[in-house]
Amino acid sequence: MKLLTFSFILLFCLLLVGCGVEGETATAVPTRVAVVTNTPTQLPATDMPMGMDTAVATPTNTATSTVTSLPATAASTALSAGVSTQTPTVTPTPLPPPPGKIYFFWDSKIIRDLNTNPVHSLYLATPGEGLGDWNIQPLVEEIIGHPQITLSPGKTKFAFTALEDKNGDGSVSDEGYDRGFDAPNIFTYILTNSEFVRLTSEYFSGYTGWLSDNELAVGFRAINTNDLTWRQLINEEVLPDDMLGISLSPDGNFIAVNQTSGQISLIKIESGEVVVVTNEMGGANEIGLSDVKMVWSSDSKWLALNQSSTNHFIVVNIDSQETIPIPISGPPLEMTIYPLPRHKLAWSPDNQYLAVVQPKPDGSVLLLLNSLDFTPQEMISTPGEIHNLFWSPNGSQLAMTISKGEKDASLHVLEITSGDFRELWQSAESTRFYIVAWSPDSEWLLFFNGTGWSPREDEAGIYVIHKNGGVPYLVSNTSGSRDPIAFYWLPEMDTP
Repeated sequence: MKLLTFSFILLFCLLLVGCGVEGETATAVPTRVAVVTNTPTQLPATDMPMGMDTAVATPTNTATSTVTSLPATAASTALSAGVSTQTPTVTPTPLPPPPGKIYFFWDSKIIRDLNTNPVHSLYLATPGEGLGDWNIQPLVEEIIGHPQITLSPGKTKFAFTALEDKNGDGSVSDEGYDRGFDAPNIFTYILTNSEFVRLTSEYFSGYTGWLSDNELAVGFRAINTNDLTWRQLINEEVLPDDMLGISLSPDGNFIAVNQTSGQISLIKIESGEVVVVTNEMGGANEIGLSDVKMVWSSDSKWLALNQSSTNHFIVVNIDSQETIPIPISGPPLEMTIYPLPRHKLAWSPDNQYLAVVQPKPDGSVLLLLNSLDFTPQEMISTPGEIHNLFWSPNGSQLAMTISKGEKDASLHVLEITSGDFRELWQSAESTRFYIVAWSPDSEWLLFFNGTGWSPREDEAGIYVIHKNGGVPYLVSNTSGSRDPIAFYWLPEMDTP
């Protein structure tokens, strides 16, 4: 059995965009499906990449301690008793290592030829005794291509696609996928027992998402990831024939559809009923891809919709199908100065707030909309571009990136209750900077930083930094390789 992976943009398995590069080098099919390793690999600590203003060769942990003096009456009493009143020296307490485990997919080899296919591995990173010590352990290796990856709702399984040799010619590549020679299948990796499971062998185009912790939607059907049985989800005859972009609700009961006809519809999975929620937005952008960002609340009660070309923004009440227009004006939401993931719509974990970035001619504004009435409240105004919004798991903080040019990036955290807004880190030499995860206890942030436009001329790495600022600590040096993808910072559980 051979494990390989592919690249594609999946739109409910109806829209497939090949990612092949003409003339790319095919990758020979390995003789094994995956290599599961249980021996941790210790990566040496290295200097932080250039451009990190707080970089140090050897990270140090410092803590500020406040010593409270004795009240005057107590001091007088102590003095009269012959007791020394000298203020004691308090030794700073090092910060404890971040909790939980970090999973990510990464092609760690140094790039020699940009036309070769990436070969990803699933890695596990766990903290060592100090903040500068991390154990990096590969769990699944030799995943060729660009996998589609999602974590199950219970955070116990990864589902990912893998490109395989369909025509038996002994090689696999993105170009082979484009020509129909190679095709993907779907696999899972179970965190609780390290089990690697093949779900399909029929070369499916991909999957829609998790319906529950044990069931994955694949096209219009669903597969049980325990016993591999199938069931039909929706009668295909009732589906719109112009589906362009889709989004599965977190509870697995609805599919939101952007249609080329210029409308947004909801498909009720249980009944197959299709309901048009708005005909005031929808359709494709200039290159034929979906022009609408669809963001569900975690309880599946709300759906935020934003059309980037017009900056038209509405929220849909799923129970009533009522649409609520949000009065946001200004230039289109998708600005172009920062070529990285933006995440400019983000629901808080408790679904009480929706964070929205409003572009301005001279910068951008961060708005918070309370789900009681969705009245925008301005929180931050900056001459830079706000993007990469990430709520902390406890919902008390919102992390974000602000960029003011091609290389100027800074990391900030907003305290929702107090309104305190602080800068944690800044660099004038970041070509690729983005937040990727919060720690499970909402105390630490994980981010990626790269300084070069090409990996071959790059210094890059994955870092953690405390929510109150201080020194960033290197988790893994990724210089010279492709950027890691699909980060997940999970709490401690019965995992390998």
